[in-house]
Amino acid sequence: MSITCEVEHKPYGKTGKSVGIDTGIKELAVLSDGSIYENIRSLKTKLKKLRFGQRQLSKKTKGSRSRGR
Repeated sequence: MSITCEVEHKPYGKTGKSVGIDTGIKELAVLSDGSIYENIRSLKTKLKKLRFGQRQLSKKTKGSRSRGR
């Protein structure tokens, strides 16, 4: 697995501490210091809307005005 992102950030001073990251399905990331980052699940909601839209479109007659919208 590879995670890549480009973010401009302000550098902080070194603390000398290190942290481990565990990525998963239920939570996006769990750090070794106990911090938990929740999974947003935006893909799941977008796919649900896509399925609904495709079902509505399949019920419309090909070439009709309402299908073209």
